[in-house]
Amino acid sequence: MSWSKTNAAWPSHAANRSAQSTDVLTQWQGELGSTLALESRAKYQQHVLSAAAQALLSLRTELNALLVYGTVLTVTADADINNSDSAMMRLSAQSAVDKLSVKLIDYNDVYLPSTTDGLALLFSAGSINELINQLSPICALLALPELNAYLRKLTSFTQLDSEKMQQNPTPALPHWSSKTAIHLAPLREAMQLQGAQLAQLESLASGGESPIARLQQLAIKRANTQAQLTNDINALQQVSGEVWRCHLTGDRAQMANQLAGLTPPINQAFSVAVLMVSDTPLTFFKELLP
Repeated sequence: MSWSKTNAAWPSHAANRSAQSTDVLTQWQGELGSTLALESRAKYQQHVLSAAAQALLSLRTELNALLVYGTVLTVTADADINNSDSAMMRLSAQSAVDKLSVKLIDYNDVYLPSTTDGLALLFSAGSINELINQLSPICALLALPELNAYLRKLTSFTQLDSEKMQQNPTPALPHWSSKTAIHLAPLREAMQLQGAQLAQLESLASGGESPIARLQQLAIKRANTQAQLTNDINALQQVSGEVWRCHLTGDRAQMANQLAGLTPPINQAFSVAVLMVSDTPLTFFKELLP
């Protein structure tokens, strides 16, 4: 083996496969004209449920309306994760709610949002482990980025004492990365384009089946897809998690007054408060946490 200088050339494996596919597909394209001429002789009736499906097409608009634009603010204890003193992680529920109230009228914040609807969430526990137990199901349900980040921070904090004495040997540089597909250009483009070409061949190869057999396969595929969607939706609807919540309405000042006038139902040493606000109703989240 030795080093040698070379010039790039298109791989023969890729060229041969493309040429073989192109030959058959070109012949097939020439026969499309006679097939399309049969359209005027074919008569198809509308499915009996097409009218009922048409009447429900507005559900798409209603579904899209559930996606609203707003802002999420998370109040946590300001602490250095490298500090093993749990006192640094302390934040009372009252202090967390007061911070939300102050931020609603913090006019020095250039990103202070306009709002007409809000939802406040409150977590409070007597220990870090209890707070982790409260946050875990809600983080799995809502997947709020800042809340998830704080949950990871708390989890790391509880593991710090047991891990700080462990020091893994450092590998030499550069580091190997995990195994992945070497999906670089132009292989990426070749697989995309020739893959589409092969899909045409696969479709043409299935031409030996009768139209009725194809319709039967399509019906079975649609039934399986519908069954899978139904199962997935049912699984998605199995939600769990407890949290103190408060529905807010009005502008920023009104929401701030509403929060300031409420005494937190629980006031433990380790707390987190979250506030979601939007110019449009937070219908989905208010129904999710009624």
